[in-house]
Parts: sequence; C-alpha cells; structure tokens
Amino acid sequence: MIDNVRSVLDSLYDQFSQYYLNTSMLSVPHKYMELIGRDPFEVGAVAFLSALYDFQMRVGLIRSRFLFIIDYLSSHGLGILDLLDESISRRILDGLRYSFGSLHRFDKDGSLLRFLLRLYTRIDWEEVLGDCIGDPDICVSRALWDSMSGKPDPVLEKRLKVFLSSRPSSPHKRINLFLRWMVRDEFPDLGFWSGLLDRGRLLVPLGTEIARTVPRVFLGVTGELSRSRGTVHRITKILRTINPADPVKYDYVLSRPVILGLCNREIETSYCWVCPLRRICRLASTLDLDRQRTKSIEELMKNAGREKNKAVHDKILRQALHYLGEKYIEPYNLVCLSDRGIDSDLRPDLLCDHGSEVVLVAEVKTSTKQKNSVIQLKTYIETLQQKQGRDKKYYAFLIYGRHDPIELQHIKELIQLTSLQHIADHVEIIVFEENRAKPIIIKNRGTEMFHKRLSLDNH
Repeated sequence: MIDNVRSVLDSLYDQFSQYYLNTSMLSVPHKYMELIGRDPFEVGAVAFLSALYDFQMRVGLIRSRFLFIIDYLSSHGLGILDLLDESISRRILDGLRYSFGSLHRFDKDGSLLRFLLRLYTRIDWEEVLGDCIGDPDICVSRALWDSMSGKPDPVLEKRLKVFLSSRPSSPHKRINLFLRWMVRDEFPDLGFWSGLLDRGRLLVPLGTEIARTVPRVFLGVTGELSRSRGTVHRITKILRTINPADPVKYDYVLSRPVILGLCNREIETSYCWVCPLRRICRLASTLDLDRQRTKSIEELMKNAGREKNKAVHDKILRQALHYLGEKYIEPYNLVCLSDRGIDSDLRPDLLCDHGSEVVLVAEVKTSTKQKNSVIQLKTYIETLQQKQGRDKKYYAFLIYGRHDPIELQHIKELIQLTSLQHIADHVEIIVFEENRAKPIIIKNRGTEMFHKRLSLDNH
C-alpha cells in the first residue's frame, strides 16, 4: 500500500515540479541565479527573503516586487548583499514604491527587508545546522533572534514578529519552506545546503492546503487539521512512513488540489473526480465520484452565467468573436450562437458549428481567477462528443479579461490535469487585457501549452 502511494506521489512530483517553480516564490532565487550569479550564500539570502515574505499576499503580487529588485540589481551590476548599503536599498525601494505602491502589505516601505538581510548575514549557517539537536526550524529561529545586537525600535520589532515568530510553539512555515529549498537537491529545490542537513530531518511547511488535504488523503476525514506545532510533527510523521529519507518532497504535490480550486473546504463543492490525488485518497474512495461529478457540474453551470460585470463580459465576448472570426469561424463557414443550450443547463458562451467537420466552443470569463472555466469547457466538449460524435474536430477556447501570470499558469496546469488537451483537437487560451494592443495567445502544441507571442508574457 505504501509503495503504491509513494509511486503515485513520485509521479505527481515529476509532473508538477515545473508548475510549482513557475507559480511559487522559489522562482525568485532561480531568477537571481539566471541574471546575477550562483553564489550559494547570496542565493540563500534571496531564498530567505523570498520565503519570509511569502504570506498574506497573492504570490504574483509579491513575486513581481522581488523580481523588480533583482532586475534593478542585475542592470546596475549589483548583488543582493549590496542592499545592506542604505543608499542603494533606499534608491531601490523608492523605485519599487513608485512602481507598485508598496513592497508588502505588512512592510509597505520595505524597511524590514534590509534588517532581515542583515540577520541572515550574521548567521554561521554551517554551525547552526551542523550543531542543531532537535527540529531544524527551531534552531534557525533561535539563531536569528539571538543574532540581534540590541533590541530593534518598537515599530520594527512589532513588524519583525509578524514575519519571524520567536515562539517555539510556532509551526514556522516559512522557515521550513526556506530550509526545504536550500537543503533538498532535487529540482526544483536549490540544494546548496544538502551537505549541512540531512533532508530526512526537514519538517513540512504547514499551510491551509496541507492541513486540508492530508486528513482527506491519509485519514479519510473531511475536517482540516489545526495549523499548530503538533500538526507539523503529525503530518511529517505520516510523510516519513511513505518516504523516510525525504518526507517533505510531497509538500507541493499535496498542496496542488487546494491551490487549483479542486479540493474545497466543503467536500460537496470539490472536484474529486479530476483531483490528481484521487487514486490514493481515502476519502475519495468512500465517495460516489460519478454522482459528485454530476452534482458539482449542475451547481457549476447554475452559476456559470452570473457574471458580476456583464458589460465587461460582453465586451470580451465581442473581442473574441472578432479574433475567432478571422482565424476560425470564416474559414470553416461556422455559424455562432451565444448562450446556446447543449443539454439541460449546459450553455457555453459561444458555440459555433454548421454541419462542418469543426465544432468551436468558447468560455468567456472576466478574470483568470475563475479557474473552474477549465472544468466547464471540458464538460461542454465531452457532452458535444456524446451528441455529435467523436469524428468531428473540437476546438476549445478559454477567453479572459484581466489576468495574473500565476493564475494563467494554474489554468495551463488544470488543462493538463483534466486532460482537456487530449479530449479537444485544439485548445487555446486568449487574454484580452484593456491596456494591451494585442491579446496574449497560448496554444497547445502536442500536450504542452505555449505562448504564441512570448514578448507579451513579460509585461
């Protein structure tokens, strides 16, 4: 049984490691290595700051701030340790605040950044980790607080305690995340400290996602575990029974279903039938997944047409019709209808056919936050194939207004996860941003999604 669970988790690790890198703060130290250098101490400093700031903000937002800093350092021939120079850090943070308004919701002016960087440089990491008896995160937390020369001013100290808990009872999620990145030497982790600490001693970075999926997958219950020190040990112990030498390897694999909107707080609104963990999930094994699928889709379709801003939605639909008209509708002589019923409550935003060998189906959303559009589109295609046969070519389009690069990555991940790219002959994501002259186009090539206009992806 354990061998089967480990085999499934290892397979999912390989499948989702690149997605994890693209959608997490781990991409920041990787970008530093690409643009500036691979010095282990410097990369560790970037990883340390990236991990500690990774909370209470969308990853896309905080990552954009850190990439701004790295771009500035790179373009001026500087490194991360140059931020210790007050004049340099002030210049960079002033530019950042001008561009973004703030660094972080709990460190708006960025004054804590240089303080934390100085703490990092005061630590003899080889000594701290090499001499550590007990939990590594506790050793690191204690060393960081002990390294302070004098007490910081009250405002800074209050802010510091939000970012770096001094309590031994804390789960120390972000310290454990940092240690995972630096100690594990398997992609996408950095592995610079693989010789300083045995990765079998690492503890799971405990967040909402893990607290929800672990009891469902391994205990067969729906409730979430508390985010406490005891839960950190309990979950790590479960993972050690599966992989004693590398228990935290599956951290992000277990997190994906929640991040992707598949494993929701209420099991009735979850999408277990497409969850990557369903083969090993004890709770899923007790459910009638076909019945859950039917009920979930009914609920999904019931709310499908309730766009908060119908005017924006309709504008995006008109833009989509103009684009699709030249590329697909006119060449195949298709006739298109909006909100045309396929079966019962299944009403895609755009359905185009006319006795042609091609059937075009499009779902329009005002924002990439609405990730369930992938499941909607998959349902439309499967229903049409049942009614019209599989000998036709089915072209599937996901069309959005506002977008977030991280959310776009999640949508690409869901396309792969739900096998939409295998069910449809052509899958395309189109983003019509108001401030862009041209749309972002992402198509499938084989089983992979790629940007047609790469230059747009960086703006």
